[in-house]
Amino acid sequence: MLRTITICTMMLFLLVSCRQREVCCDIDRVAGVGWPGGSYTYVAIDSQNTQSSESADQTNLDSSVEEMQPDYSQENTDNMTGDVTEDSMQGDTFDEDNTVEGSTSGDDDNATGQLGGSAQDENAAVAKQNTLVGVELKVPGKNYIYNLFTYEIKVRNTGDSPLKNIVVEHTVPKKLSLFSTTKNPQQNNNELKWEIDEISPFASRSFSVTVNGQETGDVRIVAKVTMLDGSTKQVEKNTTVDASAGLKISHLDTIDPVEVDATTIYQIEITNQGNKDARDLKLVDTIPAESTFVNAQVKNMADIGHEVKGKTVTFATIPKLSPGQKIVFEVEVEVIDVGDLVNTIEVSTLDFGKTIKSQEGTKSFKD
Repeated sequence: MLRTITICTMMLFLLVSCRQREVCCDIDRVAGVGWPGGSYTYVAIDSQNTQSSESADQTNLDSSVEEMQPDYSQENTDNMTGDVTEDSMQGDTFDEDNTVEGSTSGDDDNATGQLGGSAQDENAAVAKQNTLVGVELKVPGKNYIYNLFTYEIKVRNTGDSPLKNIVVEHTVPKKLSLFSTTKNPQQNNNELKWEIDEISPFASRSFSVTVNGQETGDVRIVAKVTMLDGSTKQVEKNTTVDASAGLKISHLDTIDPVEVDATTIYQIEITNQGNKDARDLKLVDTIPAESTFVNAQVKNMADIGHEVKGKTVTFATIPKLSPGQKIVFEVEVEVIDVGDLVNTIEVSTLDFGKTIKSQEGTKSFKD
């Protein structure tokens, strides 16, 4: 009897154990299935409290499965809906209005850019033109009062595209008197203006101005060129108007032809026709070989002496011959032979770097 009870007890234990393992397997299977967005609660099963009957086991299984159902509480529902909100979808939504506005704005910007680009291109072209304008001024370094001299203004296109609407302006300085110009400028007293419609690539335009110095001293000559955008380029150069002693020399004989044993006078007349003193004027006269010296004098300067050596007559130095002043030297000789006589003079001053030579020929004869 006892043995029978023991066997029954063991069989019951085995049956309960098998049911418990089956329930656990079902729980594991159910736990492996997920519900989207749900949360799961796992309940530990106490094998010691497991009912031995099939209904109790089924009840525990249903309870466990129920406890593993997704948690659709308000909090979890908010979490689920919060993942798919309008804000979260806005980035992926095509905003037609914004796109249209952006396109319109882009077109406006493009249009403005095109207009602005044209203006920028034009400004760039003008700026480039300014850099391609070369201005030159050619002026003699030294000139003399009451003498004409000419200077030149040249505008050059150094680029490979035409230069347009160039204006050249120049005012003749007060110490100069305008004599003539080229290219028919607009003129207002001493103010001159030339307008150039176009200068071809690598070409130039030149304008000449001829003037007469009216006062001695330094003179600044200025030329201004105005470009298309109103910017200017200006060149300046200095010149000097100086005074100079200008000697006019007349050399002649009083009798020609002259008979042997007769005399003739060589007359040398020197006039300062310049506008500056002729300083340290000297005269040396070499009489003809076919003659002998008789006399020498300075007609309007009695105190000027002379020295005779052989055929050479040297007059004393005249310290100053003023502008417009005239001096007359006379050298008298006696003809001693038949032939072609040549009288030679040499004139020098401190202001003229070279000696001026003059000759006068005389024919002699004998009856």
